[in-house]
Amino acid sequence: TRPSPKRAGNLLVLLPAALGFLVLAAALTYHFATPAPAVLRIESDPSGASVFLNGGFRGVTPIEVGRVSPGRHVLRLALHHRQPWQQELELKAGLNRVSAALTTRPGGKLSVHSTPPGATVYVDGDPKGVTPLVVEDLDPGVHPVQLVLPDYVEWTSSQQVNVGSTTRIQAELITRMESFLIRAAQANPNFLPNWTEMFHFYVVTHKYD
Repeated sequence: TRPSPKRAGNLLVLLPAALGFLVLAAALTYHFATPAPAVLRIESDPSGASVFLNGGFRGVTPIEVGRVSPGRHVLRLALHHRQPWQQELELKAGLNRVSAALTTRPGGKLSVHSTPPGATVYVDGDPKGVTPLVVEDLDPGVHPVQLVLPDYVEWTSSQQVNVGSTTRIQAELITRMESFLIRAAQANPNFLPNWTEMFHFYVVTHKYD
């Protein structure tokens, strides 16, 4: 039997209404079933620490990290010359505050001397002063060191720094002229004038050794 035109019309009217009801019910269920996000407000003393949440970088303190799912998370703070700070947090919906005091990390020292003195010392590319010089509060590990003095060849080295100890550097700087004479003699060791010029240079500069 065929449905009557009136019954078919009623079905066409009710079908959109039923679909709309199902969509509304699904939206309400999702809204009430999904927990509200957490917001994490992070401060540190001193400020400027890098913030890592579950291993991902989020910025530097002070910072507010939003739309975090409630539950357990690992927070880590890192700052130069400070001990790393890490804690496992149980975040709740809404605002969560964390304040961390970053303690000083013990470092090492570089005692830098040069002949002649007065060379500018660069550690990790940053100027630190002139020789003789003691550079303090360096992170443990290998640091590039450069000594720069006008009319002298730049002196470079990589130095190991250890916690609680002092690494001593004694750099013998040579002039650009001396470097030129040495390279000329090495390139042609059988050419006597090169050795004569080098001998004359050392006599004039009183470098008899």
